[in-house]
Amino acid sequence: MFDLTNAERVRRGLSALTWDDAVRDTARHHSADMAEHHYFSHTNLEGLSPFDRMERDGITYRIAGKI
Repeated sequence: MFDLTNAERVRRGLSALTWDDAVRDTARHHSADMAEHHYFSHTNLEGLSPFDRMERDGITYRIAGKI
């Protein structure tokens, strides 16, 4: 998905996004939590949003979004 997004950004004359292993780790942890606890949501069972989880994990960013 990341590569497809960057391909489309470049096609439209936009700069490519950069990969961040810390963000990947946060996302994978959430994905594993959803699988283990049988739910599917951007918000986990503790009520934390992706933005909350990134903050908890010490990830700083200028802009972030969810689809």
